[in-house]
Amino acid sequence: MRRTMGHIFMALSGLVLALPIIIVAGASLNGGRTMLFPPEDPNFARFAEFFVTETIWVRALQNSLIVAFGAATLAVLLAWPLAYLLWARGSKLSKLLAGLGSLPFALPPIVFGVGLGFMWAFTGNLGALWVGIVSHAALFMALPLVTISIGLQSIDRAHLDAAATMGATEEVTFRTVILPQTLPYSISGFFFALVLS
Repeated sequence: MRRTMGHIFMALSGLVLALPIIIVAGASLNGGRTMLFPPEDPNFARFAEFFVTETIWVRALQNSLIVAFGAATLAVLLAWPLAYLLWARGSKLSKLLAGLGSLPFALPPIVFGVGLGFMWAFTGNLGALWVGIVSHAALFMALPLVTISIGLQSIDRAHLDAAATMGATEEVTFRTVILPQTLPYSISGFFFALVLS
């Protein structure tokens, strides 16, 4: 009985989450410029405009994807050394750097955005695509930093000891023990940053 109630609850939760998406997707099928539900004279004209014919929408989608993938990649690349230093050394400097890396995510996004806007305007780079990538990476670097740190903490020290006993150097241990065990955490941090960016 309890299992059945759990399945019913999950199905209702899924329906509640999917219903607004279904309604908006259905309303976007209207033939005219109205958003009626159920749609009148349904067609895919809006989707064709967005994905194919209207260059302004196609370019905006391309830029959004470039910024999202670039920012997520940069965020993971910046978070990895910080997380590794924090895990391997635990020094005050590594803790300070990890705290500074997480700070933008703790600030209200509007405060961080306005600060970055002033900085990029002052340097004359406001509006450049690379600025969007760097800004999003700085904002969302805390997500891969946390996930990679969790992955590093989950490594069994016996594996590291075994690698050292077998004569593995620090680089070989990193490549054969640490990196494979933390890859899922790196990927999840990448996707967290990607989705939010």
